[in-house]
Amino acid sequence: MAQKQCEAGNFALAQTLCREILHREPENLLTLNLLGTIAAQEGDNLGAIAWYQQGVKIHPNVPEFHYNLANSLKLEGQQAEAIAHYQQAITLRPNYTKAFYNLGNLYLEGGEIQAAIAQYQQALALDPQDLQIQTNLGNALKESGDLEAAVAQYRQVCDRSPDSAEFHYNLGVALHDAGDLAEAVACYDRAIAIEPHTVIFHWNRALSLLISGDYPRGFVEYEWRWQTETLKPRPFPQPIWDGSPLTGRTILLHSEQGFGDTLQFIRYIPLVAALGGRVILECYPSLFPLLKQLEGVDILVVKDEPLPAFDVHAPLMSLPRILGTTLETIPCEIPYLMVRPPHSSRLGLSEQ
Repeated sequence: MAQKQCEAGNFALAQTLCREILHREPENLLTLNLLGTIAAQEGDNLGAIAWYQQGVKIHPNVPEFHYNLANSLKLEGQQAEAIAHYQQAITLRPNYTKAFYNLGNLYLEGGEIQAAIAQYQQALALDPQDLQIQTNLGNALKESGDLEAAVAQYRQVCDRSPDSAEFHYNLGVALHDAGDLAEAVACYDRAIAIEPHTVIFHWNRALSLLISGDYPRGFVEYEWRWQTETLKPRPFPQPIWDGSPLTGRTILLHSEQGFGDTLQFIRYIPLVAALGGRVILECYPSLFPLLKQLEGVDILVVKDEPLPAFDVHAPLMSLPRILGTTLETIPCEIPYLMVRPPHSSRLGLSEQ
């Protein structure tokens, strides 16, 4: 009766019934376990731990108590204790697939990669068809640096579940790390065909395309950065520049990430200026002394200060897309930045 109430979500009634049973049978195995399960489902990990510990104390040779206790200990950050109880569950039941798998997860989270691999391999030997075990084994192999084995593992998963966008994405990441960029892009393409609006798929596809030198497609895909949690577009009412001749209009070019990105992409400013407009460049305060010498900039303003009027705008890192950059047309007039020497002569020396 208590089990049925628990399954129906009537936890309060189930607890009442369980306590009535324990009053008559203080060592009732199923009731102790059910009380722990109810506490865990209600998010009361400490309560679950207390019930499972009581169960382990009374019934030390029941593997489920050790396994359930380990799960709750893990959620409370008590990793060493959780490991000990997973291991005890396995000792009592050598074919306990879930215990091997969860122990592997715990080792992986703790950075013990080889230990995680060993546990996943044990779990997979017991259940060769489990896709999640196969996937996590692939994750651990990738973390260990064995990219060839990771790719092989992910391929098996994709072959068995070709409609999973996540699995194709995982394979793409491993292929990217292994340097097979073309096949990585193909995997991201398959993932995107299944889930067209998943940002991380497009983001990684952009990185693989750009690293491979496919700038036309890569910079188009790189616009998905605005859909990530870390970057948001500036809410200007003026439109983003489309690359057409400026013919007297004023354009605001603004930084979006760090110093390095700004210093790399300001090389495009002379190309923008050549299209007949007036260029405002917004920059970080620390870069102001350096960038005030930049060719093609009409007005240089510090980030977060009031902006002059402008007609269109563009983030600096969108300029390669807007201007249709290819590997062959990267602006390469170097140096495009120069530091003027100090006005004083021979610092530290006095004239005779």
